[in-house]
Amino acid sequence: MKGAIWQGWYDVSPAVVTMSTAGFGRECFPWPGSFELRLILCLVSVPLLLGVTSPAFACDCEGTFSTQFEEAEAVFFGVVKSVHNSGESQAERTYWSVTVQGVWKGPQQPSMRIYAYEPDGSKAACHLQLKVGQSYLVFARTMKAHPGRFRVSQCSGTVIGDLSFPALRILGAPPFKVDR
Repeated sequence: MKGAIWQGWYDVSPAVVTMSTAGFGRECFPWPGSFELRLILCLVSVPLLLGVTSPAFACDCEGTFSTQFEEAEAVFFGVVKSVHNSGESQAERTYWSVTVQGVWKGPQQPSMRIYAYEPDGSKAACHLQLKVGQSYLVFARTMKAHPGRFRVSQCSGTVIGDLSFPALRILGAPPFKVDR
């Protein structure tokens, strides 16, 4: 294994997801574990990467992994350090401070603020609730009313770190890594 999961990315540059009839799914994820668990994770991950979506809690997300990456102004891996209430309008109130570990797109800085905000304020059901101490692969867009701020939603492509392996395989190692 070239990279370390706990460092925020998994360097799998020469690796390819392989699924053959002799050992289906055994190469999909390189970490140790039972074959059945790896097979289930492979089968669940493929539809997510292909953009199969369904409405959940009145949040209708469309788009594939590639469109989410293209539309994001910032794509980075990091750990949520704290949650804040800015005291501004209801739609812009919550933001998280994230310690950045690797950047594919956007500002190359050691920490970022990301907001739970939808431009029209009508998709409250699409807001993410990130957890302090948890790692995430973040796909963020800039806020129209506040160009220096980044926002995330259920439709932005942001995913919890433990479920980000398929996306990390596609993205490869981040061009900018934050050394600590």
